[in-house]
Amino acid sequence: KAAAAALGRFNTDTRDEAPQPSEAQTLQLPDSVEFDNWQDAEAYPVSRIIDGDTIELKTETGLVKVRLIGVDTPETVHPSKPVEHYGREASLFLKNLLRGESVHVVYGQERVDQYGRTLAYLYRVPDGLFVNLEIIRQGYGHVYTQFPFKHMELFLAYQGWARDVG
Repeated sequence: KAAAAALGRFNTDTRDEAPQPSEAQTLQLPDSVEFDNWQDAEAYPVSRIIDGDTIELKTETGLVKVRLIGVDTPETVHPSKPVEHYGREASLFLKNLLRGESVHVVYGQERVDQYGRTLAYLYRVPDGLFVNLEIIRQGYGHVYTQFPFKHMELFLAYQGWARDVG
């Protein structure tokens, strides 16, 4: 009887509707989303995580540094900047996401940045997780809007959602 009374105080009636997310927590996606054909893209093993938005891949020609398109995370290895707040957390998140994994590489409009790094969208093997977007969705980075890119609207929608839900 005591347990039933305690449960009653917490309104455990299963006939109640599930709580609806507040308007601020509703994800507003762009009207149209163009998806990459990542399944046909070459896959490479991840060699190491350099920081929260840059990795190194093992290719048949050697190690290649890859900068994730559309994502910017706090600095941890910049030669002239100190480690920024949450930079280590962003790097650790990417390490945990890609440790021991391979990724499909889909190139953007520009293939190489001014520092010689390959620019790409990454999709984790075998589940196809869109790595660039996952960093934004989980709040470990923000959308890098200095240069336009194919998925900018989608990334901005998820960034707004991540900020709203905290």
